[in-house]
Amino acid sequence: MNIVKHLLDKTIILYLIIEICYITYVGMVVFKQPDAGMVLFKNASLIPIEQLWSRRLYFIEGYIAFIALITYLGLRRTIWRWA
Repeated sequence: MNIVKHLLDKTIILYLIIEICYITYVGMVVFKQPDAGMVLFKNASLIPIEQLWSRRLYFIEGYIAFIALITYLGLRRTIWRWA
């Protein structure tokens, strides 16, 4: 049973890290404008509003995944002690 807990623990961590990397890739590479850089600043007016909202929603999801990862890493000993 201990090996199952260990594998599940590593799977949760790996999933959250992969999700954060994927969201960063989509936000920075897929939704990047050719004439604008990765950081928009004044070029934000050049991007269609739908693409801008999609990019923002991806980054909000990324922030939530990052917060979930940090919270899980902080509480995992307590969680697995109860399990």
